[in-house]
Amino acid sequence: MTTYISRGLSKPFAEYVLDKFSPDSFACAIATDQLVLSEDDTGVTGYIRLKHGQSSPIAGCVGTELATLYIRPPLQGQGIGRALLSHAVSLAAGRSSPVLWLTVNCENQRAQGFYTAHGFSVAGRTQFVLDGQTYPNAVLRRDLS
Repeated sequence: MTTYISRGLSKPFAEYVLDKFSPDSFACAIATDQLVLSEDDTGVTGYIRLKHGQSSPIAGCVGTELATLYIRPPLQGQGIGRALLSHAVSLAAGRSSPVLWLTVNCENQRAQGFYTAHGFSVAGRTQFVLDGQTYPNAVLRRDLS
């Protein structure tokens, strides 16, 4: 998310975040998606959110969407993301999904490097549009079959 607000937090983006990360939005995700939490004795360290049977913005790329992989910033680089991503691959493959795909902001080189180091490749490009502002995103995929 910080990639999108590198030049400051606009009111439309703040409203978007408050809506997308509200208790109601999480309740809906729990009911419809597959969420997996990582935790330690301090609480939640990160989580993944999978959406099975999803079409990506790229033609012919249908499977499981990794809608979210989040790690608390102070805990990044400790292997939590790698473990959650590995679990996401196993869960998608267990559902016979042919591909695990995701979108990532094109400016987020760290995330793109993480995913490509774990077997993902660029399938194409899409855009995230908010209040007339366009943010280029890469669509990454990892074939599972």
